[in-house]
Amino acid sequence: MKLEMKNGCFSYDGKTNILSNINLEIDHNTIVSVLGQNGVGKTTFLKCLLGIFKLNSGEIYLDGSKVDQILNKKEVAYVPQAGKTNLPYRVNDLVLMGRTKLIPPFSMPKKIDEEKSKIAMEEVGIYHLKDRKCTELSGGQLQMVYLARAIAGESQLIILDEPEAHLDFKNQKIILDKILNLSKSKGISCIINTHSPENAMSISDYTLFLGKDGYEYGLTEEILNEENIEVYFGMKSKILDLKSMGINKKTFVLLD
Repeated sequence: MKLEMKNGCFSYDGKTNILSNINLEIDHNTIVSVLGQNGVGKTTFLKCLLGIFKLNSGEIYLDGSKVDQILNKKEVAYVPQAGKTNLPYRVNDLVLMGRTKLIPPFSMPKKIDEEKSKIAMEEVGIYHLKDRKCTELSGGQLQMVYLARAIAGESQLIILDEPEAHLDFKNQKIILDKILNLSKSKGISCIINTHSPENAMSISDYTLFLGKDGYEYGLTEEILNEENIEVYFGMKSKILDLKSMGINKKTFVLLD
């Protein structure tokens, strides 16, 4: 699945653009991180991609065809921030809702739907919670439920709004590892809105920096650098390569 935004512009008041002439392509089996300070339009960008907000100008293309909305496509799933919920559903029921787009109108879930939901819960490690009420879950557990719901729907593109928000370091690592493993093992593309350059560095193929005066999009290894951290976050940083310590990764340190 290929998703494109061409010359995307969006404004709430019709005068001041939040997004200005954004062009990007997201290919099959790709993880894209969206980085930027609070208020620059990261969540707005995701909602424009989904079609929740309509672009003032520009187009969205899915597999080469112009679309007004992708949220209603069966191949696409949206995973919101978890936090807490008042939904009185069991975990199994909420995950099963991910199959809704695949079930004909006025039909009940079938055995295959139950099986796909079970597999999705097992893949993200929450099958033992299947009978728990969602109101009883922690933020990290609920985030995994939302991810399992997206997987149960056999989504090819999953858009996640700050999936690691409000989670401790351990649960951040768990959910980011799940996203990375699912993308590489199942060919799922993911777009992740995040505040963390280090998290983006650890899993994303491409990065989109959003700022008040523009944007930059490209390969993470090329554009997620100290210069762009200063431009888009106003902070000095140092990116350290740990290969000399026998660790095949980079880490990110703020200097200010």
